[in-house]
Amino acid sequence: MWESVVEFSEHADARLVFGTNGNLDLANVAKFLEIAQDNISILEVGNEMYTTNGSTPEKCTDMQASLGASLSARFPDLNLAGPDSGPTAIHADYLDKLLLANGNRSDVLYAATVHHYPLDGHVTTDDPTYFPPSAFVNVESVERWRLELNANGFNSTQLWIGEGGGQSSGGQPGSTDSFASGQWYLDSLGAYARGGVDVFCRQDLVGANYGLLEDGCPYGGLSDVNPVCDPAVQPEPLPDYWNALLWKRIMGPKPLEVGVEFASDNNDDNASYFLRAYAHFSSDNSTIGVLLINTDVDRPANVSIELRSGGNERLSQDYERLRRKTNSEGSYPSRATHDRVDWHLTSENKSSSVSFLNGVKLALRKDDNGWKLPSLDGVPANLNDPIIIAPQSYSFFAFSR
Repeated sequence: MWESVVEFSEHADARLVFGTNGNLDLANVAKFLEIAQDNISILEVGNEMYTTNGSTPEKCTDMQASLGASLSARFPDLNLAGPDSGPTAIHADYLDKLLLANGNRSDVLYAATVHHYPLDGHVTTDDPTYFPPSAFVNVESVERWRLELNANGFNSTQLWIGEGGGQSSGGQPGSTDSFASGQWYLDSLGAYARGGVDVFCRQDLVGANYGLLEDGCPYGGLSDVNPVCDPAVQPEPLPDYWNALLWKRIMGPKPLEVGVEFASDNNDDNASYFLRAYAHFSSDNSTIGVLLINTDVDRPANVSIELRSGGNERLSQDYERLRRKTNSEGSYPSRATHDRVDWHLTSENKSSSVSFLNGVKLALRKDDNGWKLPSLDGVPANLNDPIIIAPQSYSFFAFSR
């Protein structure tokens, strides 16, 4: 099994992050790493401190210190991460003990990892596709994690969401495996990036009810809940797979400032919740990617986007501003001076596992060479075309710089 994972990573030209619970035999870890050769980049130690079955700060820090001392010579490129703390906090006593165990060296921790399931306690079985304002990531809370790292001397340590799948304990059918899931997932990608998170590890690729792929085996025989796999089901991307792929292609790693303005006749106190916006430079800096999410259950959002830059390229990279105006009736003309491409994602039913991109169903296609992705090209639009985001749906846009 492990050899197959290594082979997959080599084929995909990707390096692995391997997580543990903190109870490790150093000899077994060394043998494990030798099998993986150079395919493991990061070894993560710890899992959900302060929970019933979680690791303690002492256990995590002692193991990380032992690993660093034992493996650094044999595996000089191996980095350590942890402690995958929960619920949603980086604990100062863990950081203090980690420094103490490593001679005050903060560089022993490549990434501080946190578990985050923002939908826990906020979504009901009556309507699992409705996410109230309290279910969305609070950017200020995320920023505090970064500040906590800096305050404890870990300024160069990356901040990761080491595990996040909306709802913990396997997710919820019709919610975290549905088109509606894109509301919290895409919003989380934007909010985490704005708050200073470097990496978001989605829980998970395959399995349970929060996977990105449906494989007919929701619990893989590991649980009494539906343990039998359905051999008739072929692996099929779920809506959040397409959402993740489009985010990666359109939205680069650098978030931009987003300002919000609403029409003067919009008296809805929840307006800032119903329409959520994020903007990023693309990875090659050639375009500005914009994501708009309309969480309103009934009303479409009519939006205009205005891109503003500073007096020169350097300033525009730091102070580019996106403004959006919306009301429940009518639309505002776009005043941007950039070419525009649209990707509108919708579904026939919000609890459906099927997404439509610009009206075309997204699905894998098969030819003589195997399974292929469909075209994910956007639709060119005139700059003054109205932007309308359907209820409980989301859209990407790209503007040439």
